Amino acid sequence: VVMYADRISDAMRTAIDETNHRRARQIAYNQEHGITPQTINKAVKDILVREVTETVTPSLEDLKKGFNLLVPAQRKALLATLEKEMLELAKNLEFERAALIRDEIERLKKGGA
Repeated sequence: VVMYADRISDAMRTAIDETNHRRARQIAYNQEHGITPQTINKAVKDILVREVTETVTPSLEDLKKGFNLLVPAQRKALLATLEKEMLELAKNLEFERAALIRDEIERLKKGGA
């Protein structure tokens, strides 16, 4: 940690003292157990790569199965299902898929099948 100040405040002194205390304990522990600290050797890309968990979400066609778009009640139910799925995708930061469903909702509202 790098601190910039004209003078050391009480809070800074407390933090520095605690750091020094912990460092001394760590050094003593390492010596007692024969541990030699070593720098970690990882490629930058290893650190930057994050694990992406792929969520399994139904496709647009799967969502539309079982709905007869000619029946107003079923069309309304499909629109509600699509809107719920769109909001869930947006919540999970899957904006591209949410936008596709939004476009489909608009198409269905205009009378498209």
